[in-house]
Amino acid sequence: GVLTGLLAFLPNIGAIVSGALIILVGFSAGADVGLYAVFVYFVVQMVDGYLIVPMVAKRAVDLAPALVLGAQILFGALFGILGLALADPIIAMIKVTLERQSARNEARGIREGP
Repeated sequence: GVLTGLLAFLPNIGAIVSGALIILVGFSAGADVGLYAVFVYFVVQMVDGYLIVPMVAKRAVDLAPALVLGAQILFGALFGILGLALADPIIAMIKVTLERQSARNEARGIREGP
């Protein structure tokens, strides 16, 4: 359980690794327990991946899923596991910084473009 909680901080691959561990432990206890572990893993992943995470991400930072996935790939390739884990917060910080800068420029009357 602790390992699964720690792996949950790694987007996209953490759930897969923890699920594989859960399923392996389930099958070590017997075929029926292993199949039950597979079923529970897929149900939890479907609810988490298709209901909870998109609603939280939309309300919290309003980031496009393609932007998040692209950032995860880029940061993961550049900085490894640490980059993968920090991709979402870094993109959210950049978005907030750009929005605040835009609001400051608008308040000052600075207009960009033609």
